[in-house]
Amino acid sequence: MPNRPALVGAGVTGLYAPAHVGATHRAAAERVMSSVGEVVWVPTEDAIDVVTALSGSGPAYFFLVAELMAEAASELGLEPQAARRLAIATLHGAGLLANSSDGDLARLRAEVTSKGGTTEAAVRTMDAADLRGIISRAGRRD
Repeated sequence: MPNRPALVGAGVTGLYAPAHVGATHRAAAERVMSSVGEVVWVPTEDAIDVVTALSGSGPAYFFLVAELMAEAASELGLEPQAARRLAIATLHGAGLLANSSDGDLARLRAEVTSKGGTTEAAVRTMDAADLRGIISRAGRRD
């Protein structure tokens, strides 16, 4: 299951193969799919559904957040083009930072969240709106 960023060589593909598929065939599949980005092997065929929800659909979720951030910034007085550019560059930079670090997303978020600052207030607002629950429910098919 490749994702849309594969179009720019920055995709991530979840792969599964049953036990009877040999190493040669697994390597061939990985070689093909790694030509458009990263490959992550998952342990079961059912896990492909989770891959679909996370990385297949995930770009739309990040685009939505960036879109909403740009809209909010425009409503607060920024020119729409400036707000859009800031949102896109922030999304890109955050992704690069997450990829270049040890992968501890909670730590990265905490490093941006100054005690008593605007980020902490925004995170509290998101927590009050049950953003965690919304994201969890969005990833389920039931």
